[in-house]
Amino acid sequence: METVRLGGLRNVLKRSKLNESEKVKSADKPHINESVEGLNPLDLSTAVILLKEYSQLLVNANRKSLASFFADPIAELKNNHLMLTVGSKMAAQDIEEEHNKLRQFAASKGYIMLKIKCSINAAKVSDYKVFTPKQQFDVLVKKYPMLKEFENRFNLDFNA
Repeated sequence: METVRLGGLRNVLKRSKLNESEKVKSADKPHINESVEGLNPLDLSTAVILLKEYSQLLVNANRKSLASFFADPIAELKNNHLMLTVGSKMAAQDIEEEHNKLRQFAASKGYIMLKIKCSINAAKVSDYKVFTPKQQFDVLVKKYPMLKEFENRFNLDFNA
């Protein structure tokens, strides 16, 4: 034969009702002030400037890997929606986590940034972010195929 404490059961039921009401209240509240009154529409050059400024904040917070992406982004802007191209899912997830903070930062500077979306395209990122002279030359050869003949004719070596 088991005994059940009714007082304990009542408290559990009260707590679950309180938790449900808190969830409903938090769902009603927007995470960010959605009011766009008084804010300027965002253009691509301003968006890049804002991302660079935000990267400085991330550097100060010792989040240098994400800051390096924002310092030199591959970005497009369509209807106040910022489209960022990244090279990996991890970078996309990190940016998604910063979404609300970045929108708040833009709003604090007086600009509307409705949504940030990430597309993953490693090939585009590797073509955009070239580091070694060989990588730089390969990108230029794609644009100007005659450079390959130039390299062969003058026996140039870009592996340095």
